[in-house]
Amino acid sequence: GGRPSLLGARPSRSGARLSLPDARLSLPGARPPLLGAHRPLVAVLLLAGLFRLVAALGYRPAIWFTDSITYLDDAVTGRPGLERPSGYSLYLWLLKPFHSLTLVTATQHLMGLAVGVLVYAVACRCRVPRWGALLAAAPVLFDAYQIELERLVMSDTLFLLLGVSALAVVLWWSPPPWWAIAVGGVLAGASTVTRPTGTAVAAGVVAAVLLRPSTGRAWHAEVALPVPVVTAGHVRFADHGGSARTVRFTGPAVFAGRGLFGRRRRRGRRGRRGGFARRAGMAGVALAGCAAPVLAYGLWFSSAHGAFGLSRSTGAPVLAYGLWFSSAHGAFGLSRSTGVFLYGRVMAFAECPRMHPPPELRRLCTRVPPERRMISQNYIWRGTSPLNQVRGGRYSARKDRMARRFALRAIAAQPADYLRTVGADTLRAFAWDRTVFPDRLTYDRYLFGTRPAELGDHPRGRYVTGLYRRAARYELGPVRTRVVRPWSDLAHAYQRVVFLRGTLVGLVLLAVPAVALVRRGAAARLAAGPWLAAVGLVVLPAATAEFDYRYVLTAVPFGCLALALSCASRNNPGQFFSPAVAAVAVRGEAEGGRGGAVAGRGVRRGP
Repeated sequence: GGRPSLLGARPSRSGARLSLPDARLSLPGARPPLLGAHRPLVAVLLLAGLFRLVAALGYRPAIWFTDSITYLDDAVTGRPGLERPSGYSLYLWLLKPFHSLTLVTATQHLMGLAVGVLVYAVACRCRVPRWGALLAAAPVLFDAYQIELERLVMSDTLFLLLGVSALAVVLWWSPPPWWAIAVGGVLAGASTVTRPTGTAVAAGVVAAVLLRPSTGRAWHAEVALPVPVVTAGHVRFADHGGSARTVRFTGPAVFAGRGLFGRRRRRGRRGRRGGFARRAGMAGVALAGCAAPVLAYGLWFSSAHGAFGLSRSTGAPVLAYGLWFSSAHGAFGLSRSTGVFLYGRVMAFAECPRMHPPPELRRLCTRVPPERRMISQNYIWRGTSPLNQVRGGRYSARKDRMARRFALRAIAAQPADYLRTVGADTLRAFAWDRTVFPDRLTYDRYLFGTRPAELGDHPRGRYVTGLYRRAARYELGPVRTRVVRPWSDLAHAYQRVVFLRGTLVGLVLLAVPAVALVRRGAAARLAAGPWLAAVGLVVLPAATAEFDYRYVLTAVPFGCLALALSCASRNNPGQFFSPAVAAVAVRGEAEGGRGGAVAGRGVRRGP
């Protein structure tokens, strides 16, 4: 016979000769897959990188958002912030020795490209056609608002990379090994200490573990010589019924990754791969992984701000961060702003005559009718807010407790109003055109304009002035954005045309359950984790603070990946050629015939 292929090794029923369908790579003289089958991806990445280069040349060294100053201040001082988790500040702190905001934004552009590659790779891995995988990756690679977000000194790009990586690790194997689930949990926890909405990613990881489609056929290989290059050995194939066949081979063989050590038991009806109890245990591993970063962050916060207390957070990175927070601020947690932001949310509808708050909470009431009130964020920042009339710092523990109690009472007393407010804000994400929301100052910061917002433009007076001076220490020089033409004009023109409309985002999220209802089965379960993460990233900000267009951008890659996975091949979706499987082609004598092939543990049909 001809030269055997490397993917999808399958023993034949009639003899020792092994047929290898789906030929894509062979030895010797095989071409690297990246330059062969994935040439369209390389071309797309080069084009997406070119657009990012135009943005980098037009706006130097970075574009500023109102929250940028606090992230930089936390990176300079080495203390976790009270306002929001400081996982992104840790990243800035790691890059601080270079004193280069240009480096910060350049690495964020690379993160954006990496997210696109991950979406494409996972989709291909789960038997989605390459053109479909490329379409799924296109929004994060080419959306102008995504590129602008990468130029902001903000946590969103790092958060997006951590979240997509968490799901990619869990979805990469079928079923995923325990250590991959633990790594996915740690990455999800790290995303939570970067942005609180990382809890949606953690939920997606757990769903992906619990609902992972089981494999159909359990082929395994036992290799005698676990070395990178061997010249002789044997391979033992076992099928679902327990029959075995040993093939001797001679010739060059290349092995890569897992599958060279030990053997895997064949799967029975209640085998180790299919049981829900095992999946639940693996979900526990994912949650334990999520817990570690929270614990570390809590210690850091505690050492910086005061005493050690109890947090409701779960997950390893989250626990780590909570411990860091506890060491800095005296209370275990991720921030001291949860109640404050929730107070701003409920002030869109809260009416004290319907709530009947105790006397200590009546100070947070307002007589202004709901239809005439300020936007939600102004009840956090404006000095005229009832919350800011209470003595103490904006994020003091006492004020945060009061705000939380008031907000929860308002939700309990007016659940329909709360759901109506959250629903109205969520639907803004799916409008065809972007409108000015929540205010002009915030809206303009997401645009490639002739005069990007500066740190000093923020209306919070002396507080911002002090942070501005400390943030300038990060660059060891001026940090004002320089707008350079004609590159800025090109970026501005590009943004007016190339972006994903909100209506299309909504259609993507609706299409996933629709396809799942039609197709059912493994493909639907495969898409559950990314889809849950995408929906959570859209709804959680509207439920806990206020809608913002940049929150939708972080949900898009998850939604596109979910849609791609829901359309995976009906022929065993979720079963693929494991990266742990060796890329081997051999020619030699075998028992009862000629030819043969060697593969590592877990050989399955390739995408």
